[in-house]
Formats: sequence, C-alpha cells, structure tokens
Amino acid sequence: MRKIIHFILNIFYFLSKYFIRKKNLVIFGAWFGTQVTDNSMYLLKDFIDKKLYSEYEFVWIGNKECYAPIRELFKGRVRFCRRNSLKAYLLELRASYVFVNQGYLDLGSINLLKGAKVIQLWHGFPVKKIAADANNFTQKRPYHHCDYFLSTSRLMDERLLSAFRYWGITKTNIIHVGQPRYIPLINESASSAFKKSLGIPQQATVVSYIPTFRDNTNEVFSFHKLSGKEMKKLEEKNIFIIEKQHFARNNNSKETSSNIVELPKNFDTQLLLNNTDILITDFSSVYIDYLILNRPIIHFVYDLDKFINDDRGLYRNDFSQDAAGPVVRNTEELINVLMTHDFSKDEQQRVQLNLLFNEYPIEKIGQIIKAKVGM
Repeated sequence: MRKIIHFILNIFYFLSKYFIRKKNLVIFGAWFGTQVTDNSMYLLKDFIDKKLYSEYEFVWIGNKECYAPIRELFKGRVRFCRRNSLKAYLLELRASYVFVNQGYLDLGSINLLKGAKVIQLWHGFPVKKIAADANNFTQKRPYHHCDYFLSTSRLMDERLLSAFRYWGITKTNIIHVGQPRYIPLINESASSAFKKSLGIPQQATVVSYIPTFRDNTNEVFSFHKLSGKEMKKLEEKNIFIIEKQHFARNNNSKETSSNIVELPKNFDTQLLLNNTDILITDFSSVYIDYLILNRPIIHFVYDLDKFINDDRGLYRNDFSQDAAGPVVRNTEELINVLMTHDFSKDEQQRVQLNLLFNEYPIEKIGQIIKAKVGM
C-alpha cells in the first residue's frame, strides 16, 4: 500500500509541471502548517516591511490556527489559505515561487510544485544530523525536490550538500545569506516591557532554557525537576528561568515555582533571545542564532551519548568542537556553572564560532534571496 501511495504522489508531482503559473504569485508555509514563525515568516515580513514588492501577491498556507496570526501580522497584505484545501492545491499549481522551512508538507499532503521555484529556507544551522544524514533516514522521494537552499556559511554548505543530496542540492543553487530569523536579532534589543509582561523583576537575570527536539525519547529535562536546595541557589542569585520546550513536545509541567516561567509553544523565540541574559540549550541550532548577540551560552547535554547513538545523531560526535560555552552533563554541574562560571572567558570562542557558523551576509537578507531566485 505504501508503494502505491508514493507512486501516486510521484504522478501528481510530475504532472504539476504542465500547469501555467502566475509570475507574481508567491506562497509561504512553515512547520507542517502548524505555525506562523521561523524563517518563512521573517522573510515574508521583510518582503512586506521593505515595501519593494507591491507587484507580488503573497499567500500563507497553514492550518486554521494560523489565520489569526497572519491577519494580525500583515493587516490584509497577505492572504491566508487553509492547508490541504482545494484552494491551497490550486495555489500550489499556480504559484511561481514557494518558500518553506520543512518542505512541501508545510503546504499540504500532496506536492504540486514541480513547475515552481521551491526555496528551502530550513530552520536553523545543522548541529544535529538532518534529512538524509540523520540516523533514522530510510528512503528518498523525488517529490521532496527543492530548487534553492539557504546556507549561512561554508561549513553549512558542506552539511547541506550531504543532507539534501537526494533533494536536488548543488553547489550552484545554494543561497549564501544569513537566516531571515536573524533580522530581529540585529534590528531589535531587549525591552523592560518583556520582563514586566512575565512578572520578572527588572534587576533579575533572565536565563532561558530552549532544548532541541528529540525523536526517540520523552525524557525531557525541566527545571521543575531541580531539588529545593538547587532552586534556592537560583533564587538567592535573583535568577529567573524561562523554559520554552520544543513546540512538537507537549511536556509543560503542572508544577509551579516563583522563579520559573513556562512560555507557550507559539511564543516568538527571537523575542525571547533578545531578552535573554544567559542561554541554556543542548544541540539546538537556537544557540547559533544567539551567537549573533555574543551573550553567555551553556550546553546542558544530559543525554549526549543516547542522542548520538539512538536518536538523530550529531555532525560532530565530539560536541565540544561546536560548543559555544561550558558543556555540562548533570544538574549539579549546571547549577555550579550558573553560579560561578566567568562567561567573559568564553567571549573569544563565541566570536570565532559566530564567524564559522554565520559567515554570509545578515544585512539585506530579503533582497539577496529575491535576487538569487530571480523574482
């Protein structure tokens, strides 16, 4: 049955190249239709904010919960269409340019984009293995093809060329530019209103915990698991923890603590980063974004060996080579680093890694992408 389904999907995909496409129709999607966020949203916002693209018709395709955010963000300038609707599939057949951060599944269950230019923006620098490189990769499919791929550095070029080797990537169709989600990091700054909105004292140190997604485990750490003694140490240092678990995991704790704030899954990560004093993460590419701000980073990798061997895997098994700050394996080490580590000693390491990971331009991102794809 599975082979028959893939055969039918291939037929739909190849037939879609015969449809006449509207030159100024551009469609966007992200995260399998579940969110208005990440590189797709920030690129669309840049297109709109620059006011240079009045001749284009922009449409966001997503699930019904995306309608309100699109209406609020773009005030009618961007149309919304329900994912997997007949209208959405007609838009796929008519669009000339398509921007996604996962793949065609951001727009619907059937790929009808053979005649369009599909730009794979992805959703972060690949620290953990992705696509064909992942430990759990099984099969390649022709209808996963994309025409352009975004890369932030030569190292990312190498990893993308390997990961998307079955998706149509070549050295010539890589767009060398910073990620659109970097735009608010370079244009905005921390705000006192942020702390006020979450009930955090203005003089407190904001420590954000943002872990990556794990395929094969539900054992996700939360600061609610700390002992009362450990929590007291944080309180004495006036440290407030903001947890933002990966949106694909529904593991919000029912426990409460005076200095732990849990954010909803749809909270803007870039807004959080701009207002974070110290970032705690693991292998998540969120720390590559945060390097732009050159602020302290701690890598809490309590399941490092399991992740390498039984989950997605990492591009460098010696994670210390990619790390931008202390690497800790248990909560005792984590609290000790938070209390005593001199993060100024890591500054040169952060600067060097930022140059390695974020080598390509982060100014005029939208214009560079637009020019490369021939819009």
